[in-house]
Amino acid sequence: MQEFLGAIISLAITIGFFYLLFLFLKSKYRNAKKWNECRKWAKSKGYALPKKSNPIFVLCGIIGILFFVIPGLIILYMAWRKDQSYEKEMRTLMNKWIDAGKPLPQGN
Repeated sequence: MQEFLGAIISLAITIGFFYLLFLFLKSKYRNAKKWNECRKWAKSKGYALPKKSNPIFVLCGIIGILFFVIPGLIILYMAWRKDQSYEKEMRTLMNKWIDAGKPLPQGN
């Protein structure tokens, strides 16, 4: 009976992990899709587009946590701050786009 419960708990943890990963990726995709037209408009108007953090940077942070906890946490913190900065700059561009009446980019 203990083996059965252990298998059920392990399965629940695994499914929960993949579900959380799915939700995270879905939210990232939704944000990218939402900002796509805004980015096109900002590029056509000559605004500087913010740079996204590199996913390899996050992967290095996760690997860093597995082997060296403190450097891994520092790398993850830096990636998180870069994402926060990107989102803040994109919200600023989104506000400019909304204030302009959400026009489509010219020339496409």
